Amino acid sequence: MPQLIDLSMAVSSQMPVYPGDPEPRMEKVFSIPRDAVNVSSFSMTTHFSTHIDAPYHVLNGGKKLDEYPLEKFTGNGVLLDVRGQFPIRKADPEKIQKDDIVLFYTGQVNKIPDGEYFKLAPFISAELAEKIAERRPKMIGIDSFSPDPEPFEVHKILLKNDILIIENLAGLERLLGKKFDIMAFPLKMSSDGAPARVVAAVK
Repeated sequence: MPQLIDLSMAVSSQMPVYPGDPEPRMEKVFSIPRDAVNVSSFSMTTHFSTHIDAPYHVLNGGKKLDEYPLEKFTGNGVLLDVRGQFPIRKADPEKIQKDDIVLFYTGQVNKIPDGEYFKLAPFISAELAEKIAERRPKMIGIDSFSPDPEPFEVHKILLKNDILIIENLAGLERLLGKKFDIMAFPLKMSSDGAPARVVAAVK
């Protein structure tokens, strides 16, 4: 049995919300002992906490998540340690093989406790995104809220090439020096994006 490492943020009202997005809401619908069961209602956007972006997110007419087979969401993992780069220009794209799942370790997630998560974020350069797209990975992921700022040129470069994007990863430091596979299954939604449980299986 391989060691499994959870790379997902929790889905809770305590997690940071992308500026301008509506706040998540969680409330009890039924409660024991008044009712026979405990049931909660949770409202959030499709891009809250750890989630996967589909092409339809930035490309009108692009694919939605439920149009992909399960095989799209699992594969060999590649970790690129890009800490300290602003923007991210150097990341050894030659390490990437077709159908890999490429994770960018920036350390941005460590700013959450200080309320600085959305400040001074390291973004991937368009030039690097083009080089990565040429390598044809299945997905890229990042331990930050986005690989790029508006107008989301990197999103468009990757998603038009059918390379999905995982955002808001956590714990990538645990993969340093390890070989691993990634399993990143989103909810089965006909949507521009969806929450996902992302797990690394260390080989």
